[in-house]
Amino acid sequence: MVKKFPDRLQQLFDKYQVKYDPWDYEDYGCGGDPKKELSKSKWLEEEGIELYQQKMRSHTFKNPYFSITIRLKFFSPDDR
Repeated sequence: MVKKFPDRLQQLFDKYQVKYDPWDYEDYGCGGDPKKELSKSKWLEEEGIELYQQKMRSHTFKNPYFSITIRLKFFSPDDR
């Protein structure tokens, strides 16, 4: 789950009134709150991105006119 987007992307979101709606996180049927543990990575830090270690089924972005829901797959070197 995204906690903080890169500044240049967040500026575009603000300009076009786009809101990230992280409602679709995996709770494994227990109805718990999302995890608050952050992923650690030099690249994430350099890019100004903060990600929770929380699995998401999908990511929803909304503005006053429409909503878009997408699925993302993040790969790591261990996925080879």
